[in-house]
Amino acid sequence: MVNNCYRGGVKCNIAFYHGKKFSKEKEEILRNTDIFILPTYNECFPLVLLEAMQQKLPCISTNEGGISDIILPGETGYIIKKKSPQELADKIEFLLNNPNKRIDMGKKGFERYKQLFTLKAFEQHFVSILNIAISRQ
Repeated sequence: MVNNCYRGGVKCNIAFYHGKKFSKEKEEILRNTDIFILPTYNECFPLVLLEAMQQKLPCISTNEGGISDIILPGETGYIIKKKSPQELADKIEFLLNNPNKRIDMGKKGFERYKQLFTLKAFEQHFVSILNIAISRQ
């Protein structure tokens, strides 16, 4: 996660690895973050990306498991190749240098979260699938 800080009145950016966090502590960290980064090698469907989108954060992650179903590249964040530190650094730098794009991606990610990934959206989708299955019998 990359956070803004101010030293001597000058804005600077600092990246932190916070390790595993839960509940209110995690929510607090996400609220004070500008970009969420998950350069994973083995996640199936990381819910933490949805939690970041819920906080209107653009996400950068690798193309692993169901991540491409969560992040829309160039719209809600970026999907990078695994083991590509230069590509990761380039995407982080781009978002830090383009706050309007970063904010826009965060808003679009939040809208995507609300549309597809809330409990209500899941229930509606599940009922729809069940109705299709029942109608085919």
